[in-house]
Amino acid sequence: MDVDLAVSYEPFFLNRNTPPEGENLMEHLKKKYGEAAVERYERLNNPLDVAGAKVGVTFHKDRRVIQTSKGHRLMEWLKKRGGDTDAFMDILFRRYFEEAKDLSKVEVRLDEEQKQLTACPTLQLTACPT
Repeated sequence: MDVDLAVSYEPFFLNRNTPPEGENLMEHLKKKYGEAAVERYERLNNPLDVAGAKVGVTFHKDRRVIQTSKGHRLMEWLKKRGGDTDAFMDILFRRYFEEAKDLSKVEVRLDEEQKQLTACPTLQLTACPT
């Protein structure tokens, strides 16, 4: 049986009160869920790492919890212009979860004439709407 599927990325603020400078992931987990959560996360073969490995994702342990509003705005801009939202989300996820880049510091340039979105060339975050 064939199934037609459409993916739509919608904004969701998991940590709405994240300070502008972000915070260390381990400190955030400890504050929100307690020391036991940090201990589970730091264990070898914890459930998150095991699940990630199954799909080729290696979670970077030194990332920060960051504000995500810029990423949501970029996604909305791409959606309105018919851009490749899947490719852009793949880039954002990889840069944040695997490379621990602070995406809240992304500088964004929108070039309407070329219909190209370039976000922080130093992080190599680019997506070009079709």
